Amino acid sequence: MDAISQAFMSENKLKQQDRQPEIDELHRQLGQVIAERDWLKKKSANEH
Repeated sequence: MDAISQAFMSENKLKQQDRQPEIDELHRQLGQVIAERDWLKKKSANEH
């Protein structure tokens, strides 16, 4: 049973490694959106 679970874990790890560039890009985009949101929030607070 351990061999089967390890085989699935290895397969999942390979899939995750294949998708790592996509995950990195999504993290970069998320950081940019958060920075833009914070900037807009700060700008909006200064206008009132």
